[in-house]
Amino acid sequence: MTSQVPGVDSDLLGRLEVAGIKTTKALFNRAATRSERRRLAEVAEDALNKLVRLADLARIRGMGRMFVRLFSGSGADCVAALAACDPGELHVRLHAVNCQRALSSVVPSLKDVTEYVEMAKELPRALES
Repeated sequence: MTSQVPGVDSDLLGRLEVAGIKTTKALFNRAATRSERRRLAEVAEDALNKLVRLADLARIRGMGRMFVRLFSGSGADCVAALAACDPGELHVRLHAVNCQRALSSVVPSLKDVTEYVEMAKELPRALES
């Protein structure tokens, strides 16, 4: 999972792997409910919640690992948050965050951001808050 979630503490990823979670899909499937996240609490709940939200974003077709980090850093940190975004405002935030943190070699176009927002609106909300 390390290569799928850049910038996340490698110790946490190692503990998740020991718990049998080796992919973002496995993390999302195993920790989508609050009760399951509580069972994994020994790996640090805040970090786990962040990882699950990143895994939620990764469900969007075409949302690669760098874009997941970029969108998350821009406030669209899960499918529900992305679905609620104004594409134009999000596009501006994506550029600003990428200028500050250099998370991706490219920033998606406004057209692509609009498509991501539309895809997020159509995905089922599987992540409990």
